Amino acid sequence: MMRQMVALGAVVLVLGGCSRDDDDPDGRAEPRPSSPAPSSTASGSPAEIELRAAVQAYSDASLTGKVPAALRLMSQRCRDTMDEQQFTAEVELNGSMHSEPLELQSYDAEVDGKRALVSYTYVVVESDTEPTGEPWVLESGGWRNDAC
Repeated sequence: MMRQMVALGAVVLVLGGCSRDDDDPDGRAEPRPSSPAPSSTASGSPAEIELRAAVQAYSDASLTGKVPAALRLMSQRCRDTMDEQQFTAEVELNGSMHSEPLELQSYDAEVDGKRALVSYTYVVVESDTEPTGEPWVLESGGWRNDAC
């Protein structure tokens, strides 16, 4: 559980010192990936391409202080069971370390129907911040992070 919280918290590097988008002062807009989300293979399925975009969007939202957007990219199961105050506290703590998204260096996903395990690394390597086998689930509305 602690490892999952560290991984979740590490990806949710947010709030403190981050600036908000002038077009989105309350941080509620759906995040846009910082860069196009190429598929893991040249012939990636639509589900794999959508998963990659969701992972990037979640990472970007988490790293730029858009807590509501990051929460929307969490699975319903996680939102129903998570302590939102603890989530926010972790976001604030991690946000004090970063002010912008970290560029993904590698990405790998094992998709099995409506479930996936995703591993990725950042160009800037940091201890315990790179998820390995992070669970994702396909729900109504798209892929959602299920690491809770």
